[in-house]
Amino acid sequence: MLFDTHTHTHTHTRNSNSTKHRYGAEFKLEFARVARELEDSTTFTPRYLHFDGTRWGCRSSDNTNLCPDNCVLGGKYCSDTPRGDNVEGNLKGIDVVQENLRQLCVFEVVNQTNEEYKYWDYVVDFADRCFGEEGITSENFKQCSDETATANGIDHTKVDQCVTASGGHDVADGT
Repeated sequence: MLFDTHTHTHTHTRNSNSTKHRYGAEFKLEFARVARELEDSTTFTPRYLHFDGTRWGCRSSDNTNLCPDNCVLGGKYCSDTPRGDNVEGNLKGIDVVQENLRQLCVFEVVNQTNEEYKYWDYVVDFADRCFGEEGITSENFKQCSDETATANGIDHTKVDQCVTASGGHDVADGT
C-alpha cells in the first residue's frame, strides 16, 4: 500500500464577520494574533455579513430604500440595529453596513502595500475605540473610523476613495 502525502505551503482563509456586535470584535482580537503568526503561509480574505434588502422587504420595485435606518444602496444591503451595552439607540444598522464596507476597503488599501497586519491593527483598534463606547453615535462613527485609520498608519482618504469606487454607501445621495 502506498500513501501519498501532500505538503501545503500556503493556505487560503476567509473570515465572515460583522462590526455589529462585541462578539465579532472579540473574535478579531483573538484571531489577529493567529493571523499575524500565519501571515507568511496564508492568504486571508475578510467577508462581512449583511442582509439582502429585497428579501428583507426593504427594497421596493423601483429600488426605493424602505428601511433607511438599516440599509444602503436603495435598500440593497442591510443590517439590523446593533444591540448591547452603549450602542442601543446610538447606532443603526446602516452604521454597521457602512463600517463593514470601510473595513473591506481598509483591507484592500493595506494589501496594496503588503501591510495586511495594519488591517488587523485597525479592526482591533476600531472595536476598542469606536464600537460600544459611550458617546459614539451615527454622527461620529465615521470620524472615529477615520481617526482609527490614521492612528494605524492607514490613509483614510484612500479608504474613502475605495468606498466611493465600490458604489458608495450613503443614503442621502440616493445610493
